[in-house]
Amino acid sequence: MTSPVAKGQRFLAIAGGTTSLPEIAVLFKNKLGDAAKKVSTKKLPDWQVRVAAIFNPVARNIAPMLSRYRDASNEKAKALLGWHPHSNEEALLATAESLIRFGYIPKS
Repeated sequence: MTSPVAKGQRFLAIAGGTTSLPEIAVLFKNKLGDAAKKVSTKKLPDWQVRVAAIFNPVARNIAPMLSRYRDASNEKAKALLGWHPHSNEEALLATAESLIRFGYIPKS
């Protein structure tokens, strides 16, 4: 952030648009081969997740985010700074590949 127009500004470093967890799961299945063989692409109806949240801490963390649309824009960073982010797909795949490479996600 060395540009003078950035002084005192806040910018969102996002690629743009949203990617749902089911979309991420399909992306990983299609692009990461054996490393993603345990990734589930099954979808549960919201009501089932809410019922599971009563008993399951993981579902309890997810339940408040169900049926919520999150929208954000990187237009300010692109317009003022001339910034060109990587796509969501590139960022997600690079993150997953890094986690696998450094052993945070075991190779199957």
